[in-house]
Amino acid sequence: MPNQLFYPKRIYPYRTGPDSSIICLPAPGNMVAENVFTGAATAATTIDVGDIVTSLKVGMVLSNYQNGADLGKAASIQSIDVAAKTVVISYDVGLSPGRPYFIYDNIPIPCLLSWNGILLFDGSENIDVEDAGGRQHQFPLLPTPGPPLGIMQGPFLPFQVQRILKNTTVDPSIIFYCMYN
Repeated sequence: MPNQLFYPKRIYPYRTGPDSSIICLPAPGNMVAENVFTGAATAATTIDVGDIVTSLKVGMVLSNYQNGADLGKAASIQSIDVAAKTVVISYDVGLSPGRPYFIYDNIPIPCLLSWNGILLFDGSENIDVEDAGGRQHQFPLLPTPGPPLGIMQGPFLPFQVQRILKNTTVDPSIIFYCMYN
């Protein structure tokens, strides 16, 4: 029998946000621009993308790749100004001039999902996801009664996920990781 272990070759950070229900998770096959840096005209939702502007389309996703509090925040591209070499995104993902980001097509390619912390399922937090087949799953469906508390500590969900839906309620410091073999 062949080795069935999963050794991820690519890992992308992702945080939930206002667009989560319409944004697919980042995947290597979706990348339009990786490891690029914002230009001087970047401010809030207007991002200076430079010469790659001609390869972009409305509906693509721009994700913050800068370590820190905004790592993994992603927003959809709402408009493109080719002359100014800028795009306007749906909400502020915390980018400033000279910061790294990546842009990808908003196409569902399922991944194995992991996260960087402990999620307490006491009724105050939940993960709402769409699996590879388009079915929705919510963890937990109900709070776990009695001790121990419903605790889900990584490393991952036991199935492939293509989207984290916006009614996911987790601590803002939680970063999800999309892992691909």
